[in-house]
Amino acid sequence: MIFICQLLLGIFCYVFANSTHLWMAVISRVLMGIVCAPTFIAAFYLIAHTLPEKYFAVVAGFTEMLAMLGGVAGEALLARSVVLYGWQHTVMILAGVALTMSFLGWVLIRDESKNMAPPADDAASRRHVLRDLTAMLMLPQAWVNGLFCGLLFGVIAAFGAFWCIPFLMQKYGVPLGHAADASSMIFIGAAVGTPLTGWLADRLDARKVLMHVCSGLACLVFLAILYLPLSSFAWIFPLIFMLGFFSAVYVIPFAVIRDITPHHMRGTAMGYINMMCILIGSPLLQPLMGYILHRHDPLTIYAYQHAFLVIPVCLLTAFMLAFYVQEK
Repeated sequence: MIFICQLLLGIFCYVFANSTHLWMAVISRVLMGIVCAPTFIAAFYLIAHTLPEKYFAVVAGFTEMLAMLGGVAGEALLARSVVLYGWQHTVMILAGVALTMSFLGWVLIRDESKNMAPPADDAASRRHVLRDLTAMLMLPQAWVNGLFCGLLFGVIAAFGAFWCIPFLMQKYGVPLGHAADASSMIFIGAAVGTPLTGWLADRLDARKVLMHVCSGLACLVFLAILYLPLSSFAWIFPLIFMLGFFSAVYVIPFAVIRDITPHHMRGTAMGYINMMCILIGSPLLQPLMGYILHRHDPLTIYAYQHAFLVIPVCLLTAFMLAFYVQEK
């Protein structure tokens, strides 16, 4: 699956870079998102089925760390690449990266499916998947953990990956490159925080405590970014780093849902949590914040502060949801 998805991603990147009509760009962009989604769940599935249970949270955290480092490249490196080489050449470079990852996935990833018995009946297999998905939708803990994960990751997806750069340029009057460098700190913070959070969650056996502490501190740090009149732009770097670090607690629900679901439902369960994680950030929070912003004319720092109050509301909601998490 990883080989096929990365191969298709490279092809769709090539199509996007060479699009001559808007509909081609839109369709190829959507297809890029579709083929990216299964690779992350496939990685978690491999972790869950090939490593001892006690290592799941830590290795999942390292997986997230690598994903966040990709976000750093997206914020800092791609912005400069677009300026230097243009967006089409930049996307072509990404197509080459995807094809390289496809080759590495084919060569390096061990396929355990050859040792498994093939399903006896495709129709029965489909009914089995639908039954598992229905069971997930009926499980309150799936909703609690999914919403918590989505609300925390939404900070990274909506603020860090989208609205942070124009906010910093508006508030501090810095150029695009400096704003992109500062914005990338949220991914560096999350890259450090995800494996450390996973390790602490298993080491201390205190997942709920970490979910409470980190979501509360993330809210305080975001309010500081939003309202504190910093004397120097340099101070924003450690604040955004801390925001990403505390937001990295979104990785814990993956470990929680893995522990409370039967073995045969783990792939479905982690896919469901990942779906909630993605849906809340980019499709919901990004346009909501944009809608609030564009109701202000002119677009001032006060407009950003008004629109970005959505983030503290999300973080406080996540803090309250943590009370209802069942670890076992």
